[in-house]
Amino acid sequence: DETQDPVANTYLTQSEVDAKLTNVVTTNTTQSITGSKTFTSNISATGFAKTGKDDTSVLLAGGGDMLLSEFGGLELVNINYTSNVVYPTSIMTLKCYRYGQLVTFYGYIYMGNGAGASGASIAVCTLESAGFPKYLFYADDIVFAGSAPHVANFRFGTDGKVTITIKALSGTAGLAGAASAYINVTYPAAN
Repeated sequence: DETQDPVANTYLTQSEVDAKLTNVVTTNTTQSITGSKTFTSNISATGFAKTGKDDTSVLLAGGGDMLLSEFGGLELVNINYTSNVVYPTSIMTLKCYRYGQLVTFYGYIYMGNGAGASGASIAVCTLESAGFPKYLFYADDIVFAGSAPHVANFRFGTDGKVTITIKALSGTAGLAGAASAYINVTYPAAN
């Protein structure tokens, strides 16, 4: 840029203006951008569509474009299960969903009097096609209500089997009375 004397150069001719604006994008002509440009206002998809495409196509940062439908999406999938509980244990509520690579498991398990001694493993269910975790994992943040303080340790196997191990914190081991276990856990699927 050159400095202009505001008094001597109050008016510029059209050719002088055009000469000074040769590297500026104008709004009334078709142009191609060969360098990088920063847009300081929003541009509509129809105004910025790739030749031969419409606003269902997205320009990719690394070059090229892709239809929005090709990105796929996250679908909420209900995961079925087979109940493995036996009396006096019952499943009050059990829901399992897969959302992309995440599996969410919610369970409310009722255990009647004498369901198990401390450390006993109680089968709950076998999940079907859940995208089982890559590694065996436990969720033991569930506190038991019952005759004595207990912790319910839920075990999620890579084979889809879910079990509970009851652990007495104090008092009499095992369940002298009825108890309920709740869990709500989300884990990454293996596939």
